[in-house]
Amino acid sequence: MTVRKSYKPGEFCWTDLGTTDVASAKKFYTAVFGCTVTDVSPGPGADKYSILSVKGKSVGALYPITAADKKKKTKPAWIPFVSVKNVARSFAKAKALGAKVVDPPAAIDGAGRMAFLKDPTGAEFAIWQPGSTAGAELEDVPGSVNWHDLSTKKTKAAGAFYAKFFGWKIMEQDFSGNKYFAFRLGKEAVCGMWP
Repeated sequence: MTVRKSYKPGEFCWTDLGTTDVASAKKFYTAVFGCTVTDVSPGPGADKYSILSVKGKSVGALYPITAADKKKKTKPAWIPFVSVKNVARSFAKAKALGAKVVDPPAAIDGAGRMAFLKDPTGAEFAIWQPGSTAGAELEDVPGSVNWHDLSTKKTKAAGAFYAKFFGWKIMEQDFSGNKYFAFRLGKEAVCGMWP
C-alpha cells in the first residue's frame, strides 16, 4: 500500500469516469472494488462529483456527462490525468505537438488546474497542475488504479507524441509474439501501449 501526497511531472495522478448513468456506475464499482463513494460539489453550478475511496483515501472519481457532451454523442469513458508543473505551458506544448483541445485549462476551486486533450491518434487524456490536491491519495491496493494502457493502430505517432510531451522513454517488448510498448519516466514504468 502506497499513500501518495505528491506526484512528479509525467506521472499518472488521477482517473475520472464520465458516465451517462452515475447511479449504476456507483453501484457497479462499489460492488466490484469495495470502494466507498462521497458526493461533493466541485463549484457553483457544477454537477455533483463522486469521489471513490479505499480505506478512507481517494483513488478516483466519477461524474455525469454533461448535456452538451451528450449532444456530441460522448460515450462513457475513463480519463487518466497526468501531473504537470504548469497546465498553461503544457497545454500549449501539447497543441504544438499535434494534440486536439477537448477542454481548455480551467481552475478547480483551489484544488488545481486541468485541461483535457486528445493525442494525435484520438485518445483522450487530461493534465493536472496540483494546487491543494496532488491526485489520488492511495495506490497499490485492491480497488485503486494501478496501470494504464493505450490501444492504438498508430503506435509510432502516439509513441513520438508522449516521448516529446512528457519525456517518457519507450521500451519495446514481446509478449508471446505480440508487441507491447512500455513507457518509462526515468527508470520507472508508468504505462504501456498495445498496437
